[in-house]
Amino acid sequence: MSGPGRNAPCLCGSGVKYKKCCLPKAAARTAPPPNARTISHRGKPLTISGNPSDEALDIAADYFERKDADEGFTARLMRFSQPLIEAVDGDPESLERAMMLGMIFWNMATLGEGREAMLEDVLKGQALSDEEAAEFREVAAAMIERHVEMFPALHAERGQDAPLPRAEGTIPA
Repeated sequence: MSGPGRNAPCLCGSGVKYKKCCLPKAAARTAPPPNARTISHRGKPLTISGNPSDEALDIAADYFERKDADEGFTARLMRFSQPLIEAVDGDPESLERAMMLGMIFWNMATLGEGREAMLEDVLKGQALSDEEAAEFREVAAAMIERHVEMFPALHAERGQDAPLPRAEGTIPA
């Protein structure tokens, strides 16, 4: 959504035009700090202040590349969670649970060595039968495997590539 037009009444309710009321304040909030400078990093212009490390510049460049590609975190999470979303009947409560599971599995996938411990912590908080716990483990393994396949660069840079073990053919990825 875009903000109000310059000549529209300000949203704050002052009765003054937006350009005379809150627009200058909004512009001041988005202005770079006085000691900022623009550099080129990996062929992209970045506005920085201070002396950020190469790693910080890489993270910033990656963020803006993804943003420019119009796929931020939410879009990636939705794409990753699609099998869970498609598996529910569409009511809001089921969709909310599917998205929550998607976030849990995303976090598990990015943990690397801590995956098993997180899975055990999640299972402890549920009142599941042994059969349901086994099914949950299979879904978790499939979703982590899906994450590794969908975002290999993320796992490669962290040195993570081993998904949780799972029985073949139980959950479609």
